[in-house]
Amino acid sequence: PELRSLYEITLLPQTNQLQDYFLGVMGILSEYFSIGYSALILQDLQKGCLYVEALYGIGRETHPLTCSSQKGMISKVLESRQPVAIQNLNQEPLYEEMMKGMKRIEKVQPPLLCIPLIADDEPFGVININSLYGLRDEFAEDFQFLSILSAILSPVIKNYQKKNWTPQKSGKQKAKSSLLDEI
Repeated sequence: PELRSLYEITLLPQTNQLQDYFLGVMGILSEYFSIGYSALILQDLQKGCLYVEALYGIGRETHPLTCSSQKGMISKVLESRQPVAIQNLNQEPLYEEMMKGMKRIEKVQPPLLCIPLIADDEPFGVININSLYGLRDEFAEDFQFLSILSAILSPVIKNYQKKNWTPQKSGKQKAKSSLLDEI
């Protein structure tokens, strides 16, 4: 299932929207593994924050979309460039409000595996995902497979960032027409 899913992911056509591409990747993985939740979280160096670019398994309306990039395990993963299992979501800035309040979401359960995305020798984001194999060997199989997946996805995701997004004066981001770029 690992090789087959990675092969199918490499054949996945790129769409105009990064979220659609991410959903396609997670859709392929969910055919082979039980995936209830995954988030693509990217770093905004100008604002010093992390933002959720894409979600799988839940809607954006129920999930926090930004947090400080200075605290928590996600920032440590970006700094160390090593995958980590987030065991306590209450202490993670992106998830702490969701875990405390009424917004608690059943699909977002610890441990969440946090896998760094690295392109051009720079970490720029993470993928948070439920374990694919369970607790076997302290997630060694998960980390090995997801690190390979990250190596495949990182250049593609970074290319989306470079090609389709430009910062606005208001700080928001707007999609550029990729059709014009291709022409």
